[in-house]
Amino acid sequence: MAKSLSFLLCLLLLLACSDGRQMRMAMERVDSLNRCYISLADDSMMPAVTEWMDRHGSANERMRAHYLLAAVYRDRELAPEALEELHTAVHCADTTVSDCDYRLLSRVHGQMAELFGNQYLPVEALQENRLCRTYAKIANDTLSWLVASEHLSRLYNIAGHKDSAVMAAKQAFSLFQQYHYTEAATNSIEPLLFYLIEDNEYSEIKTYMDFFEERSDLYDSRSLKALHPTYYYIKGKYYHYIGHIDSALFFFRQLLPFSDNPRYAEMAYNGLYMTYQTLNKNDSAVKYGSSHE
Repeated sequence: MAKSLSFLLCLLLLLACSDGRQMRMAMERVDSLNRCYISLADDSMMPAVTEWMDRHGSANERMRAHYLLAAVYRDRELAPEALEELHTAVHCADTTVSDCDYRLLSRVHGQMAELFGNQYLPVEALQENRLCRTYAKIANDTLSWLVASEHLSRLYNIAGHKDSAVMAAKQAFSLFQQYHYTEAATNSIEPLLFYLIEDNEYSEIKTYMDFFEERSDLYDSRSLKALHPTYYYIKGKYYHYIGHIDSALFFFRQLLPFSDNPRYAEMAYNGLYMTYQTLNKNDSAVKYGSSHE
């Protein structure tokens, strides 16, 4: 009831501003929050702003309003409503005029790709990713094009195309380097390392690991602390492969504090089971094997 009343008050206030100045100021404020990755879940302005823009705004303004309303629904974890607004945003775009905001249109398709990917709909996600990259190119938005190219790897993995996922991850790493986005290149390596270690592709992994550890802020080589627990699994499997069993045990054990997460628990138990089997410590191997079951 309180939210409905708040919305009605905002609507009455904003509709009263016939020059649209307050509407555009409200939209800029929400856009700024969204760009700063601040949750919009509690926003009560965008429905009224979007309604006004649909009546009085330009094509670009209508597209932006629906894009931002979609972001509100996204942050409320209402994916169907978010996708509906994003579809509307696409239809608002006028690609026949010279001032079409292709950068924004690219972001709209990128957001759709992310939402479809999160719902494990890779066909739809890959299509939206392609459009995101196409419009980013038209807008000369190199960074958005590169980021979308990096996201391809995850989408191929969701689709079950592991070879394509690995190839896309390698290409993204090379492209980030080519365009001198060194930090992005470094941080893009972690998913590639996971693909390679899962497929037991050890011949090239050391080169990527060294690059990652020397440059990334996601891993501290002094304290041996990783920001993402997945890297403990990668390190553990690599050390197991080269026969440094004590180091393998150390890194697999680093995953145990995160075992409330089923994914990390599986990595920890699989790694410890495998390593204790190598040591012929069957009691310990059975312990972690049964824990996994």
